[in-house]
Amino acid sequence: MKEFSMGELSAKGDEVHSTACAGCHQVNDQGGLGAFQVLTSNLTDVGWIAAHTDIVVKGKSGTAMQEFKEKVSSVDLAAFAKYQLNELGNLMDDLVQPGAIR
Repeated sequence: MKEFSMGELSAKGDEVHSTACAGCHQVNDQGGLGAFQVLTSNLTDVGWIAAHTDIVVKGKSGTAMQEFKEKVSSVDLAAFAKYQLNELGNLMDDLVQPGAIR
């Protein structure tokens, strides 16, 4: 599988965020109406990526978070993980490759 640069994943992550996430989590990622989780936070554990990917793929029971299994690719998931880890105030300077997801 192709290895992506930080720039490639950042651009794709911004696109994924804008089309799939911002509608509920808001453009500023501060969530909304108490139903949508804030996406900006102090992430310190890279193990978070697996848990977050699981929620995006399967949804989260008892919440408004829907399943995106058929709507996002491993490239989309890696790009959004990179975006969230680096662009939303979570300056972990980390990169997730699509081959490491799913």
